[in-house]
Amino acid sequence: MNFLFPSVLWALPLVAAPILIHLLNRQRYQRVEFGAMEFLRRAIRRTRRRVLLEDILLLALRTLAVLFLILGLAGPTLGPDSLLGSRPPQAEIYVVDYSMSMNRRTDGLSSLEHSIEQIQQRLTQLDPSRGDRAALILAGPTAGRPAFGDPAEVRLVLDELDAAPAGNAAIAAALDTAISTADSLLKESGLQPQILVYSDFQATSWELDSGIGESLLRLGAAGLKLQLIETGMLGPNTAITELEVLPRQLTRGNPAEVRAVIRRFGPPINVRATLLLDQVAVHSESIELGHSAEQEFQYMLQPAEVGARSITLSLDSDELSADDQRHSILHIRDALSTALIGEAAPSNQADGVFDSLTRYLDLGSRGPLAVASIAPQRLSPESLHNSDVAILADPDGLPLNAAQTLREFVLAGGGLLIALGPEIPSSQLNQLLDALDGAAVQVEEARTQSSTGLAIVDAEHAALRLFRDPRWQPLLTEVPHLTYRPLKVLPQADHVQRILRFRNSAADNLDYGDALVSWKLGAGQVALLAASPLPAWNMMDQVPGGTLPFLLDLTLSMAPRLGHRDQILVGDALEMELPKMPTAVTLLDPIGRSTTPVSPPDSLPGGRARLPLLDRALLAGTWEVQASLLEADGIERLVIERIAVNPPAPESDPTLSNLTGLQAALPEGSVLQSTESSEVQVEAPQLSQKRLDFLFFTFLAAFLLLETLLAARLDRRRG
Repeated sequence: MNFLFPSVLWALPLVAAPILIHLLNRQRYQRVEFGAMEFLRRAIRRTRRRVLLEDILLLALRTLAVLFLILGLAGPTLGPDSLLGSRPPQAEIYVVDYSMSMNRRTDGLSSLEHSIEQIQQRLTQLDPSRGDRAALILAGPTAGRPAFGDPAEVRLVLDELDAAPAGNAAIAAALDTAISTADSLLKESGLQPQILVYSDFQATSWELDSGIGESLLRLGAAGLKLQLIETGMLGPNTAITELEVLPRQLTRGNPAEVRAVIRRFGPPINVRATLLLDQVAVHSESIELGHSAEQEFQYMLQPAEVGARSITLSLDSDELSADDQRHSILHIRDALSTALIGEAAPSNQADGVFDSLTRYLDLGSRGPLAVASIAPQRLSPESLHNSDVAILADPDGLPLNAAQTLREFVLAGGGLLIALGPEIPSSQLNQLLDALDGAAVQVEEARTQSSTGLAIVDAEHAALRLFRDPRWQPLLTEVPHLTYRPLKVLPQADHVQRILRFRNSAADNLDYGDALVSWKLGAGQVALLAASPLPAWNMMDQVPGGTLPFLLDLTLSMAPRLGHRDQILVGDALEMELPKMPTAVTLLDPIGRSTTPVSPPDSLPGGRARLPLLDRALLAGTWEVQASLLEADGIERLVIERIAVNPPAPESDPTLSNLTGLQAALPEGSVLQSTESSEVQVEAPQLSQKRLDFLFFTFLAAFLLLETLLAARLDRRRG
């Protein structure tokens, strides 16, 4: 039995009032001895038991009348969870949208907290002693079932539940988990559960064609019904939807451009954007956003320290704070260690490819490249040990093991640029290309053709960064090439990237062969350049304004690249690639907690290692990996890499799903409780409570009537 107004029960001590009055009335009389007392005593002895019984009956009726008056005023109810209630066992499955949008706060309460409150209220009506069962399913970046069976276990998990991760909601997977959970409950306890789904019904999470529609069909086929309850507090939002740094890798002292897109969902607003480098603010500005508009953010950054630097753009916090920051990684290195393999032309001959490349690439101690010359016959693994990029400058006389040496160098992550000219023999070149998985690229014999220039095939390649602007393209494309060795890429070479080709101004539609191609090999890459600066063949030396940036950017683009993604989304796997097997690894999450990965690293070609860190990264921010690598001299070197984890941009869009269309797709008998559409608004079912106050007042009236009749009769009889 329950009470609607339990505070009235504090008046229960008043039940003793009739007894106290009875005892006080007995003390009002005084004993007086007189002559006829003996006759009265004899009469009382004959009627004492009857009088005592009558008085007790009167006292009981008065006491019960007071008791039932107090209980009736307290609002007694008889529900299924009452000791006197009678109902069969029940089972409920709670599916909770555990995505970033559920963290949006309004009036101090988030959509997730609102859902938890409603579930906790339902759990108070479930009693494990009656056989009631419950289960909790969280639809985060993945679907999980943290509690099953005992309602108290579900209540405990809800009490300890943190804010939702900054990812999307795997609704379809959660509904499939609900189907298997319902089957388990039916087999275990014979109960057909009720499935309740709590969500803000954000449009991006509830797209029926994303697998949710098929899951709803499976629910209907299993004979299950859903009750969908909207607990969302969607509204205006400001978010950073894009952030990139160009270039992603650069040498110390060079600038990088930070680009971002800030989007407003809702009415106009003015926000302050702050750019942080390694969590230190370097720039701040105010940005005015129009109604449901987006604004670009740009800033030129010139960091000095080398390493993996974290870039963060932050906005003033609003109701949904998870998308007010976005992160990126900028990799800064010292001058790129470049091995230039070739020999200078004799003093009585014209400069060759080696001489031209030396002039353009070796710019001194302050240049972006640290160039070291290596004679072709001295090429060995030891000579390339400390090099990032190797450039074959049309060399002749390479050692017999050169192909294998260069292959191992590229597999380990190095970059190899082969600059063609007249010196390198075709036989040695073909052998080299075969070893470098470049057999699908054929180098033809030198060709002489007047009015030949270059045409851009892949304008987004890093080597053509300057020439994305049409104003500067003629500095590269209009330079005459009188003699050249064209490249021919076979049709089956899907792995080969075509970057530049030769063309003739008089007949651009003819195929004159490729001038620059590239392909990946292991952890490194190979590039083949047929448009090398050579005074005897072309006029590139006479246009240094285009030739210099082209050769520099091409060489820098060959720098060793990360074998892993350094920007991922919440919910993606966290892994990284190392140049060799680590002796120790430490992982630090964005809030500074330290863990040690349990999965062993995988061995890769070239001595590299792939290290699994986390199956899923659920915390947005910059993660740091500290790895100890054992060098050949026995000294351990600490390598620090960073990976940026960002929320998916669609989660920032507060647009509500089409609830009418969603309800039409629900299994038969399912209901949708919405705060936005009265057409689909349905009250959530509540466990019944039977009011008993009328019954208590009826007993009260009966007791008062009996007491009155009995008291009147006794008064007449006792005179």
